[in-house]
Amino acid sequence: MAILFADGFDHYGTASTSNTNLSTVYTFPSGALGYLCTAETTQSRTGVCSLRWAGYGWGIMRSLTSAKTKLGQAGWFRITTSKLVGLFSFNGTGNNSQIGIWRGLDGAVYASRADDSSVYGTTDTNIFPTGAWVHVAAWVEAGSSPSATDGKVIIRIGGASGGITVTCNNVDTLTGSNTNYVSCTAMQSDLGSQQDFYLDDFVINDDSGSYNNAIMDAYRAYAIYPNADTSGNDFVPASGFGYDNIDNVPPADSSSYIQSDTVADVSDFGVEDPSYALSSIAGVVVHSRMLTASSASVRVSCEKNGSVTAGSVHTLSGSGTYYQDVFERNPDGNAAWIYSTVGDSKIRFTRTA
Repeated sequence: MAILFADGFDHYGTASTSNTNLSTVYTFPSGALGYLCTAETTQSRTGVCSLRWAGYGWGIMRSLTSAKTKLGQAGWFRITTSKLVGLFSFNGTGNNSQIGIWRGLDGAVYASRADDSSVYGTTDTNIFPTGAWVHVAAWVEAGSSPSATDGKVIIRIGGASGGITVTCNNVDTLTGSNTNYVSCTAMQSDLGSQQDFYLDDFVINDDSGSYNNAIMDAYRAYAIYPNADTSGNDFVPASGFGYDNIDNVPPADSSSYIQSDTVADVSDFGVEDPSYALSSIAGVVVHSRMLTASSASVRVSCEKNGSVTAGSVHTLSGSGTYYQDVFERNPDGNAAWIYSTVGDSKIRFTRTA
């Protein structure tokens, strides 16, 4: 599995209702919380919301479950100023930046080392125009040892088809004594009052597995929701149908939920069809929000025609927390996802402890 995480920011709610939901998904290194911007303000590239960063320093951070020597980040950005802005950072021990991806004053995109500002892979100027949504993907490979000059940086603007790709081989991509990357950050402003920096359709991936294991194309993170109960429904809804209790945006932890009091309870839920025929589907990412009053664990799985791909077992906490599970292939025959098979699949919750 190469996709580690993907987020379209549509399921947390709007800026007025659920900014704090982001705090269970991201760390905010600079202490200030991002803002969710609704489509009504034209600041969402797709779906309902994008993430707006109005703080100082790096905006959002995702820690990795294990250290990586090859790591990618991708997303759509909109910047309405000609100032210098950080797009991505690849971080080592202590979450200190090693390689940063920047949009410069002249509209060029480039990579730089954090410790000595060595610049790798500058694109042409004005490739990132002010006010436009632009897709940026970056892929960084660690060198064989600290200070070794056999690392790699790839920057791609605009996707694989018709986009611009800059590759830098034989460069030093590690700082200090670091040998790998342990977290990712996105969105940096050093402007204090910077108000116009937006991110949508954010993806993190590595080189594991057989799919999506290189620099990402210009995908979107398209939100779909549960829309049907099935015969497997051990989890008890707060009221009415189960699926109606778990498709709320924003979530309603105290009034709308499904509940299990017994280990080995299982519930399956049908999901919506994507609203149009998608030409290529990289994977299905399930964002589930769960909590427990005592001690409990839940596994999230994906089912299609009786075949099941098991996700992670999540040990729940006492407060509402988002968990993510990635299913890059259709469980039925390990086939690539297509439009019809997404809508025919089911999401399964199993209480494991």
